[in-house]
Amino acid sequence: MKEQDVIADDGTWQRMADKVEEITAMFAVSALGIGKPYKDRCLARKDDIGQRRLACEWRQRPVDELHAEIQSQLEQANDHLRMLARALAVPRIIFSPFSLARGVMLASAQAFYLCDPGVSLVDRVGRLLNFHYKANRFLRTMVDDGPGTLAPAERSQLAQVIDELVRSTQHLGLTIKYPKDDTSKEPAYLGDKFPDDIDLVGALLGQDGELEYGQFAFRLFSAGVHAQPHLLTILSTHTTGAGREGMIAAQRGVAGEVLTGIAASAAAGYVTACERAMSYFGVESSTPRMDSAMAILVDLSAPARTTASRSTS
Repeated sequence: MKEQDVIADDGTWQRMADKVEEITAMFAVSALGIGKPYKDRCLARKDDIGQRRLACEWRQRPVDELHAEIQSQLEQANDHLRMLARALAVPRIIFSPFSLARGVMLASAQAFYLCDPGVSLVDRVGRLLNFHYKANRFLRTMVDDGPGTLAPAERSQLAQVIDELVRSTQHLGLTIKYPKDDTSKEPAYLGDKFPDDIDLVGALLGQDGELEYGQFAFRLFSAGVHAQPHLLTILSTHTTGAGREGMIAAQRGVAGEVLTGIAASAAAGYVTACERAMSYFGVESSTPRMDSAMAILVDLSAPARTTASRSTS
């Protein structure tokens, strides 16, 4: 084993965990003030007023569904971020910071995308339809390819939801994309194509349309989740120890700088999504809260303190 840097067990991990936990508490969805009753002149209220003309077979009040989905995604992101904080303080949970950060990023990015103020109400509802269309098709594929067999009634119900989403898209006048323009086949997507996960995260973390940083972060998190071999080219430090009871001894290849980057990126992505949602729902951003959040994010982004340890093979 060659010389390597490791983070000393001097409370650094716990301090990082505490800072991430602060973010989850400051931006708890229940405390953001998003939802009904809507603030006057906010975009969410305008969408709510306009949803009567968008009643469709899938939902009579699709904007209510849109708002519920935005809140649900933010709640998922907050839950994952809270678990990430706990994982930072437990050094023998292998790769869990990667998988948890990925969950934070995806849920935050989906909420960020669904409440985009730069598109029309019809397009926002179209994004919601496409989101559910993609999810239901994936569920059907997963069940069909799984070890069990879906009951005919259950599969019929799933197919009915998919058909309702397609017909509702047609009712709203949105485009439907068929594979190779063959309308005899099931649509590939409804309205505009729902972005791939990597592009969603790229847009969340990108500045001025630059997606590269967010895309790199997503690749890093995904590499950790799937334990891909090229992860070792990104991570330079290993700490060895026994896993949880009943698990074999294993290595967690996480350099301090990488782990702080994971925590900072996940927290920053969540705060960014919350900011957009608050703006959409007409909630004025609290300057003291945002100042405190920025101070925490800057602190998280600072290089981790390391100590050198030497051992020979």
